[in-house]
Amino acid sequence: MTEQEYQQVYQELAAMLRDLQLGWIVEQVEAKFQAGGMSEENLAVQPETNTAQAVLVKLEILTAQAQFICLIDAVERIVVGSIELEGALVDFLAEKSKQSQSPITLSFEAEGAPLLTSSDSGLAERQSAITQLKELLQALRQEAS
Repeated sequence: MTEQEYQQVYQELAAMLRDLQLGWIVEQVEAKFQAGGMSEENLAVQPETNTAQAVLVKLEILTAQAQFICLIDAVERIVVGSIELEGALVDFLAEKSKQSQSPITLSFEAEGAPLLTSSDSGLAERQSAITQLKELLQALRQEAS
């Protein structure tokens, strides 16, 4: 891919995230890159890095490809990670509920409406969707690399 293609795909992914009310992820990635990602000062304090390497790393960090990969990584850490954590927590509570023989319930709510309870039947569907999302993000990362 060319730098222009990376920028276009990045913008498309950013638009999708904004449509899903996840624009704050894009804002964090863009803030990191506007700040230069990694400053020369941070590179300079690393004794094993010489000046030529530091300049090369700085230029590499600021490419559209690097920004696109950083956005993919952020989506995976934040979206996939939180859903996996949610699933693990529900599984843990379900197991504890079986062991104690008394019902333990957990519910996640947004604006008063329950999103998930420990007995939620949609959990399996969400786990399947998150597996598909992980595979898609991995394919995007491989194509970008």
